[in-house]
Amino acid sequence: MKKQSRYLQVSIILIALLLTFNSVSASHNDDEEPPDKGFFGNIFDDLTDAITAIPEMLLDLFLDIINAPIRPLLSFIKTLLGEPPSTSIFKSIWSIVVYIFSFCFSLILVFCGFSFILSGHDVEKREKAKDWLKNTLILIILLPASYFIYELILQFSAGLTNFVLNIIRPEFFLITSNNLGDIFLSLALSIPYLIVLLLTGIVLVIRYALISAGVIFFPIGIFFYFISPLKSYGSFIINFLMINIFIGFINALFLLAFSKLVELPVFSTLKILVMISAFLIIDLITIFAMVFALIKAAVNFGKTVVNPVVKIVKP
Repeated sequence: MKKQSRYLQVSIILIALLLTFNSVSASHNDDEEPPDKGFFGNIFDDLTDAITAIPEMLLDLFLDIINAPIRPLLSFIKTLLGEPPSTSIFKSIWSIVVYIFSFCFSLILVFCGFSFILSGHDVEKREKAKDWLKNTLILIILLPASYFIYELILQFSAGLTNFVLNIIRPEFFLITSNNLGDIFLSLALSIPYLIVLLLTGIVLVIRYALISAGVIFFPIGIFFYFISPLKSYGSFIINFLMINIFIGFINALFLLAFSKLVELPVFSTLKILVMISAFLIIDLITIFAMVFALIKAAVNFGKTVVNPVVKIVKP
């Protein structure tokens, strides 16, 4: 009995010491850091985090796959819109054109001299001869500088366009996961969106080629504009080139406007439709600008041909 009572007393003392130690260590742990979960506890937490991150990782991978063919097209379209077309490959042809027209200067000056001599006291003929001389002097200055003037116009237009394009968030052009409904709609319209981007690329390539080769026609337009019988042709060439050059800035403004539309609640789940509409507007505006320039030139040409005929026919 004595031994049992002694064991009992020792056991009570040990339990009391253990409880005291645990309470002291718990108070220290509350002040410092939580207790270690152990090796298997940490592994379980890592597995839980990995499992919860799997759906998001799969969604990001899925969106990267969808955007893979879109990214190079978008980069190509931005280059066609924002970068000034290269004209250096046509500089040799430009030199030939300017060299040919320079031969005409001497002929025009001789014509002006004869006009002054033969005009006599006719004021109207003398004024016409003065106009020819003035236009010839302007051509002597503008034609050799036409390449650099054209380059300056291209740089100015590209600067305006890039300024607007840099305001637009790059995510606007990509398919993103705002919500589940938007993902399904984007998936359904991803092929049409890709087709619209291809169409936009083709239209902008045509525009790029016209502007790049325009350095050849720019001096022709200037020469024709300052020759009275050919003024309507020169006006058409210059107008056509300027419209195609600055239409890139107009397109960039439309893209900026459409990028702001997706911030509205009504369009927040229809982003893919807004993107398709934006690039379709670019295509329509670019094509319309080209056709409008051609129609305007045809109308001006008709006036230059019809008006003299009407004057002759009228008694």
